Amino acid sequence: MTIRKLTLVFVYTALLGMMAGCASFDRVAVTKFEPTRTDANAQFFKFTAFADAAYPLTSEEAERTRIDWLETWLRDNNYDAKRYEVISRVPVLRKKGVFGDIYDIFYEIRVAK
Repeated sequence: MTIRKLTLVFVYTALLGMMAGCASFDRVAVTKFEPTRTDANAQFFKFTAFADAAYPLTSEEAERTRIDWLETWLRDNNYDAKRYEVISRVPVLRKKGVFGDIYDIFYEIRVAK
């Protein structure tokens, strides 16, 4: 392995470690929480998160982190984080990556009033 490849592997590993340690920062920087509609019994939101090498699309732990981000958005906006349901979850490939693909994940959320 060349020095350049070793350096890239080291840098990427360091970045992954920093990203994993900054989950609360990631929520604000790379997620969105948007109201979409209201009816008599519920408020609906679109929550957008991501999946990448640090937060893989099929990882249960990464999905738990994304749901934690969602629940934090709910609490920050004075909604009961126990009274929601995920209506849909749709991953969309954003970019093919050397170390793993990058996805946007779109969730439709219903929060009971």
